[in-house]
Amino acid sequence: MNKGLLLKENMSGRPRPSAHRSGRQALLNGSALGWLALALGGVMFGLPQAADAQQAQTSSSDPASATQAGNGIQLNTVTVQGTASTETGAADPVSYVATSGSTATKTDTPLIEVPQSVSVITEKEMSDRGVKDLEDALAYTAGVQADQWGRDDRYQSFVIRGFDEGTKGVYRDGMSENIGGWFTTSRMEPYGLERVEVFKGSTSTLYGSNEPGGMVNATTKRPTTEPLHEVEVSYGSFNQKEIKSDFSGAVDSKGEWSYRLTSLLRDGDTQEDYSQNNRLYVAPALTWRPNEKAEITFLSDYYKVETTAANGVPEQLIGALDREAFLGEPGSNFFNTDQKTLGYQASYTLDNGLKISNSARYSHTDVDYETVYQRAYDATTDSMTRTAFVLSGTSDRMSMDTNAQYDWNTAWFKSKLLGGVELRRTHTDESYQTGETTGLNNVSSGSYSYAGTPAITALDTDFDWDVDQTAVALYVQDQIKIADHWVVTAGGRQDWVKTTVRGNEKVAGSSLDEDLKDQAFTMRGGLSYLFNNGLTPYVSYSESFNPVVFNAANGYTDADGNRVRPEPTEGKQYEVGLKYVPTFMDAVFTVAGFDLTQTNVVKTDPNTGAASQIGEVQVKGIELEGRINMWDGWSAVASYTVQDAEVTKSLTASEVGTRPDRVADQMASAWLSYAFGSGIAKGLTLGGGVRYTGDTVGYDGNGDKQVYNGYALFDASVNYQLFDGLTWSLTGKNLADKQYVSTCYYGTCYYGDAMTINTSLKYSW
Repeated sequence: MNKGLLLKENMSGRPRPSAHRSGRQALLNGSALGWLALALGGVMFGLPQAADAQQAQTSSSDPASATQAGNGIQLNTVTVQGTASTETGAADPVSYVATSGSTATKTDTPLIEVPQSVSVITEKEMSDRGVKDLEDALAYTAGVQADQWGRDDRYQSFVIRGFDEGTKGVYRDGMSENIGGWFTTSRMEPYGLERVEVFKGSTSTLYGSNEPGGMVNATTKRPTTEPLHEVEVSYGSFNQKEIKSDFSGAVDSKGEWSYRLTSLLRDGDTQEDYSQNNRLYVAPALTWRPNEKAEITFLSDYYKVETTAANGVPEQLIGALDREAFLGEPGSNFFNTDQKTLGYQASYTLDNGLKISNSARYSHTDVDYETVYQRAYDATTDSMTRTAFVLSGTSDRMSMDTNAQYDWNTAWFKSKLLGGVELRRTHTDESYQTGETTGLNNVSSGSYSYAGTPAITALDTDFDWDVDQTAVALYVQDQIKIADHWVVTAGGRQDWVKTTVRGNEKVAGSSLDEDLKDQAFTMRGGLSYLFNNGLTPYVSYSESFNPVVFNAANGYTDADGNRVRPEPTEGKQYEVGLKYVPTFMDAVFTVAGFDLTQTNVVKTDPNTGAASQIGEVQVKGIELEGRINMWDGWSAVASYTVQDAEVTKSLTASEVGTRPDRVADQMASAWLSYAFGSGIAKGLTLGGGVRYTGDTVGYDGNGDKQVYNGYALFDASVNYQLFDGLTWSLTGKNLADKQYVSTCYYGTCYYGDAMTINTSLKYSW
């Protein structure tokens, strides 16, 4: 089946050739994290004295700053002041650097105090790079592999630390956007976002069920009291036409009420023939802030997306057929979603340090999907059999999160205690048919003829299913700062998840009736030390769990054919790292080493077909990332990731020690921007970047593992303020127009995105 049409669970358990475990394994073997932890432990426990001694030596040379006291040195108080805002997102529209966030703790916390790696993509960075979708926003982030399925725009698809998080790890405004079925899923429009935070590693202690790699949390644009008016028109590759606008400001003279209205309209195609790439997005928002203690923001949006699946080409014809080749049917080539969302976020702060917060959101999504894709290609006759697929689906999702935060301080001890309850409910109804349809001849020459809108000639599947899932959770967390240097973060969460699956397969005459009840307690702990010079070493441990719903629906049976109730997968992560926020420049640097293990992975015995949760996947890696606003208009983002992923347990002996599919061995990226502040070029901003994705593993037509080469892509942008309020922009991606394969799945290969050029004119007042 094309790209695993029924494949929406984690695919990290697939193997790789062991020959590609190169010298990087020496860096990432069992002792690597131990050495890194030992080094950072030396920094954490040994350097405070050295730093204090150095500070004392420096200060003692200044009679005004130190006095002798016996054999020691007594320092006078030194006060350092800066202009950085402590409010999360305050500088996002004008800066690449974010120093605080809320995703990793559900509280407004400096990122340097979080004992796990967190990356923040600001509104400024997304605007400069001309971001068009969520994967595009994540493209320059350490530990994240975006667009592993190439030009397939049906889903938000990305891998974090070796695990597929596109189906489970997507959040907006702190609430889940998880897929409840196989295909019916919501999307996010980046123009409607203020920032995107990537919280890496196990996240279940705060957010419940998820894969262990991490999560992406996007923040919707909020109303502002300051007037904001913006209209932009653009035109780009593949006849893409777009108009978007953003308006915000106070409604009344006191500023208690404020509004925001964000909209986008796009009409265009993609690099494939007979494709579409259309969007309609409207997002009204309203905030009521009657005083400094109380606030409620109502958020809503309507998002209609008309796109197509990437059909792929037979592996034997890579290079013979280019990325424009379309092997489907023009009349059956669409994936349309219609999404409506309504919610609110409210908070009230009491005088005694207690803050109560409540968030809720309801969303409804409809999907209409038709495609024709490769079933088998015969090179001897140059012909292809094909499969038709037709689906309609609806999904309703409701989320509510209520928590209380209590801050209390003593002279040397500060506590930020959080406790809350979360409720999630999803209902998904999907109906689909698959079957063989008319094939194609003369495929390699490109002179094949389409059949017209095809009928299914031999019905394979006629399936209806309903999935109901209810999740209730209690969680608690405490962030304790001791003597303004030590930070202890600890938390736990208890989840109860009930899943009901009802299905009817009409061709086989079979039915599906599953009631799954899962529960899990996950915990998290971390320790950080804050040096006065901005360095913070840290260590942490975190856990995750994820109910196995899709394997149950596919028929999870033992060797005798009896249905077996699957247990949730479980994940554990150990992480050590060093964060640096310099006192002399606007920048954030992070180096992190991690060791992730997922257990209870479903594996199938190749001889008996029996499924068992014996599988285990381990990913070890090191990430480096820096985000800098340098002097004289320079800004930069850079990252490097090296990771060693392997299947450590499986029913198939030959799979043990191999790499999971679609996990790159290394990734690197760098983006540099310069804004001219004076002279004839004043108002001009130039930017350029490179993205490298290393070797990955896919499957050939026989189901054997193959290694596919990595690739480097180049991007650039030009922004020029013609006069006050009017800005012209030009952005380009994959400027070398490199034709590359992003992955192959059982003989079907998927090209990556072609070169795109987009020019726009924006007026702000």
